[in-house]
Amino acid sequence: MGRKAFNFQWLVFIPALLLSTVGLVVLLSFNADYFYQQLIIGLIGIGIFFILSKVDFSLYFYLNSIFYALTIVLLLVTFLGPSVRGATRWINLGGIRIQPSELVKPFFMICFASFFVRFPLTKIRNLYLLIFLFSIPFILIYKQPDLGNSLIYTGIFLGLLLVSDISPWWLLIGGILCIVFAPAGFYSLKDYQRLRILTFLDPVRDPQGSGYNALQSLITVGSGQIWGRGFGRGTQSILKFLPEHHTDFIFAAFVEEFGFSGGIILLVIFFMFLWRILKLASKRLPQTVSFYYLIGYFIQIFLQMAIHIGMNLGLIPVTGITLPFVSYGGSSLLSLWIGLGISMSALRVNTQKSDLL
Repeated sequence: MGRKAFNFQWLVFIPALLLSTVGLVVLLSFNADYFYQQLIIGLIGIGIFFILSKVDFSLYFYLNSIFYALTIVLLLVTFLGPSVRGATRWINLGGIRIQPSELVKPFFMICFASFFVRFPLTKIRNLYLLIFLFSIPFILIYKQPDLGNSLIYTGIFLGLLLVSDISPWWLLIGGILCIVFAPAGFYSLKDYQRLRILTFLDPVRDPQGSGYNALQSLITVGSGQIWGRGFGRGTQSILKFLPEHHTDFIFAAFVEEFGFSGGIILLVIFFMFLWRILKLASKRLPQTVSFYYLIGYFIQIFLQMAIHIGMNLGLIPVTGITLPFVSYGGSSLLSLWIGLGISMSALRVNTQKSDLL
């Protein structure tokens, strides 16, 4: 019993639990219904986390093809779901709304962690194959449209490429091609997406329209000052001047109530969480499934945190990215706990017995 307790990664679990608690506190301050819904989903997620952490990691590896097929099917079914604000990102199951692009993230990562091992990048044709396999879920997410999550999936894939055994010359050629085709990528965006980028460059160009969210977020963050207005006293959130204060702008809502000091503490918790995952990943054998998966999970959390906070502070254009474990959203929270459970399973791999996992 003592041995098992010692092997449990408390320095990974506790920061995740603290982040979820912070989210619950913020939600309780302005909406009790959000609080209770998030609490129930969080408890379910933690239960799933403990179950998945006990599963032999080799099972995830051997089921990677099934996970990939399931990912594609769920993303396709999304287009049969309801259209909300011009986007088809959700499906309804028994009155419960699920966002597949959030829920399948851990399965996407286990798939590509396995693919990178099965198709090593010592051959150029394997690179083409991996790009093809990635392009299918990417296109399905991008067409929903869900620019935020498509960026996260792209970041995970590119991050795995960087830590793989790919030739630096291929990376250089890929970087040059991205720069060359960047203008075409900009004009392939929908009108409202291009407007967000232009508004980021000049927020006051349309303060009552496209620039409203960014400006209100900055006002909310600034009103918190050093120590914040206090629990339940965030006027920007409670009076609904700040849109999506429970999801896309929850960091701004948190800082308004708990100030700059609270924001720093939140960042410290994220740093502890990310540092521990990265340190544990570094102890895995390079180019193994467990190594790739842990790196992918690290990239997911880091990108979502950085983009969300940067968006709330006006440092990057506004896009729909939740703050991991903190923002309201059942699909996102479940996905994160599932991903963490698989991460715990990956950490139990005995590197002395396997050079694959």
